[in-house]
Amino acid sequence: MRFSVTVPILLGFWVAGLFQNKRFDDLGKRIDDSNTSLGKRIDDMSKLVTAESGRLEASLKLEIAKVEMRVKALEERATLLFRG
Repeated sequence: MRFSVTVPILLGFWVAGLFQNKRFDDLGKRIDDSNTSLGKRIDDMSKLVTAESGRLEASLKLEIAKVEMRVKALEERATLLFRG
């Protein structure tokens, strides 16, 4: 009697273990895919930030040059006013 009850229970645990292992494998694969996708997104964002920072730097240099030209023009006008 014990043998006839124990075998189906053990078989049930074994089958449940197989399904659980498959679930863990699937979960592991999904996590790996998510990590790969996240890594790609981070790389894309890094490239975008690098490109934008270069564009921003060029724009700031242009604006600084404009301000320097205006300051120089104001200095020249101020010099003429004080001499005159």
